[in-house]
Amino acid sequence: MTTKSRDGNKGRRRRSAWWKGAAGWGVAAAAGMLLFLLVVWYTIGESSSPPEISLDKSKGDPDAPVTVVEYGDFQCPFFRLFATDAERRLDDEYVETGKVRFVFRNMAFIGQESQWAAEAAECANEQGRFWTYYDKLFEEQAGENVGAYSKENLKRFALELELDSEEFNQCLDSEKYAGKVREETEAAREEGVRGTPALLVDGQLVEGGADYEVLRSYIDAALQ
Repeated sequence: MTTKSRDGNKGRRRRSAWWKGAAGWGVAAAAGMLLFLLVVWYTIGESSSPPEISLDKSKGDPDAPVTVVEYGDFQCPFFRLFATDAERRLDDEYVETGKVRFVFRNMAFIGQESQWAAEAAECANEQGRFWTYYDKLFEEQAGENVGAYSKENLKRFALELELDSEEFNQCLDSEKYAGKVREETEAAREEGVRGTPALLVDGQLVEGGADYEVLRSYIDAALQ
């Protein structure tokens, strides 16, 4: 009787150990599967999430057949020349007729005031007034890093344009969009941009694109 009892206890201990082992493997397998699913979910989320650098600063039909991207520095006199002449012709001929979606991205490379002006334009964009502020910056352009785009002046521009001053000032002082401006500037360099204005037609960098006739020829070819 004693022997059978001991053998029975041994059997029960073996079965108990087996079940514990199986349960442990089950928990480990479940944990591994959960980790795998989390990695897959994270990867898909990373690939499908919209980038920080977006097409938010744009005008024209979002479904236009051609997209023109402009990289610019608000302190650049050549950029001002393009914005106040060729860009207006582009608006009349292609943007307002639904043929082109025109997108602006920052390339703030001339100095600190370029960075501040770009951030201020982003703050204006937050209130739906990007293009109005864009034009105002060119009206006030007065040289490079000479104080024309000091934070005090940038706030004054917002006040004159009747933006929500409190909201704008808080946005600018907090440097809310500093990272975004730097990322767009870095993206410009990765696109091969070395100066402004730089124009891309459907992703292709146009050499001499600041010349309206050159830009126009690329747009017309893309529309064919």
